[in-house]
Amino acid sequence: AASGKGGGFLARDWGSGPTRQLHKVSYELHAELAEELGVASYRRIPVLSVQPGKRRPRTIDICPWLDGDGIANSDYLDQYGSAQVAP
Repeated sequence: AASGKGGGFLARDWGSGPTRQLHKVSYELHAELAEELGVASYRRIPVLSVQPGKRRPRTIDICPWLDGDGIANSDYLDQYGSAQVAP
């Protein structure tokens, strides 16, 4: 689900088949260009996998900012291979 505030979402390892290598190269190129051009909005971000249900203490530790009691489990889907840049 997208909030409409996601900006440019970049994922390194989410491709498959013939485009898999393109995802990796593009991800690294975005990081290099952001540094070279001084793009202040570029940031690496973790991505969570969230499952509905009764909230557990571990969920509170990983994502305390996530509202609601209906989160049974959350875990890092990709802790180091995602980034965001404002358009």
